Formats: sequence, structure tokens, C-alpha cells
Amino acid sequence: MDELWRLHSKGLEEESELEKSLDAGKVSYSELEAPKSSLLHLKSLIASKIMESCVLCERRCMKDRTRGELGYCRVGKDMYVSSYFDHMGEEPEIVPSFTVCDRKSAELAWDVISGASTARTGA
Repeated sequence: MDELWRLHSKGLEEESELEKSLDAGKVSYSELEAPKSSLLHLKSLIASKIMESCVLCERRCMKDRTRGELGYCRVGKDMYVSSYFDHMGEEPEIVPSFTVCDRKSAELAWDVISGASTARTGA
């Protein structure tokens, strides 16, 4: 993973420099060659590796979501999305990204908003 993160940092730096050159008119899109690898593919590979020993939330359960193991969130390899929206506050190369709310999170949030969680727990 360290090597993947190193490549990611290097890729972000290169992307930033290319973006500056394009914006300044020093380089045109027609001059660009097809890349041998993609920063987006690298991000996907890193995400897959993280899911093999999941630490995406503060619980850091280390479950292998790629094999369907369920941690605290009860989300395995597949997640059922209840809502998503464009998120403009991420790295420039992935804007807009999406904030995703899975069904379980949405149900828990609704319980809190509606007061159902206190009715069930008596808290």
C-alpha cells in the first residue's frame, strides 16, 4: 500500500502541473498523449485494497469487504445506495464526487430525526 500511496502522490503532483500548463495555454489537449495508466484507476486499486481490510470509518473493523465480511456498518462487498449527491469539496480531479448514503445509514439517521430510536431504546 505504501507504494500505491507514493504513486498516488506523484500522480496528483503531475496532474496539478499538467492542469496549470493547460490553464496557462502552455499545452493544448491535442498535444497530450494517451496515458499508460490512469490516476482514476490507481484510486480504484487503492480503494479495493482498503476494502480488503476495511478502515473506511472510525470503527476500523478490518473486515474483508471484498469477501462479503460484515463489520460494524454491516456493509459487505455490495452496498445498497439510498441517496447520493454531487460533492464539490474534493480533489480537483474527482470533482464532482458523490456522497453516498447506504440504506442502513439512512434508516439510522431517520430513526434519530424522527425520534424512533428513543422510542425503541427508551433513552
